[in-house]
Amino acid sequence: MEAALCVWEDLLERYDRFPTQNPGIVAQWKKNGTVHMRSLCPAIGSWIVEAFELFERDSLDGTAYDWDVVPAFVNLVDWEDQRHKPKLMAPLAAAKLVAQRLGGSLACASEG
Repeated sequence: MEAALCVWEDLLERYDRFPTQNPGIVAQWKKNGTVHMRSLCPAIGSWIVEAFELFERDSLDGTAYDWDVVPAFVNLVDWEDQRHKPKLMAPLAAAKLVAQRLGGSLACASEG
């Protein structure tokens, strides 16, 4: 639940304060509405939790979950067509990209 709420907070921030930097999110918001965008948050949050669990414990010390980790994963969502459910890459692939961006290390780097 925490991850879903962090996703929602991140989407609101991107839509309200940084719309020109997030055209895919803004386009989907205008096309499908606020209720729809909010309904995507539990699935995206669950995906983030699944990917985040692949990190070595404490490898992201010094980063804020809600302001660093969640936005890094939200950056990886395919916002082109979000009619029914979010388009998300495999959790391991996402975790590897976020680890490169934030400097964390994965406990399962050789898997998948």
